Amino acid sequence: MTKKHFELIAAVLKKHLAYCDEQAGRAAADFLKDSDITTSRAAVTRWNEREKAVQAVTASLAAEFETVNPHFSQSRFLKACQPEVVEG
Repeated sequence: MTKKHFELIAAVLKKHLAYCDEQAGRAAADFLKDSDITTSRAAVTRWNEREKAVQAVTASLAAEFETVNPHFSQSRFLKACQPEVVEG
């Protein structure tokens, strides 16, 4: 695999992590204004679990990539997968 392949995979994972963050934020906002607390809490939990799953896949891929390419940097890959923090 080449650097381009690793960058492509990181970009895809980054997009999915950003989506999970966005959905968890929306679910949390709904939780604060929704009268049905049980439903809202379930939505927040569901999105947090999805984010954890994508992060676990990302970490597993990083470990496997390192075995394939001795020059591969797990920390650089994991950093490339993380969405930017947007303060608002």
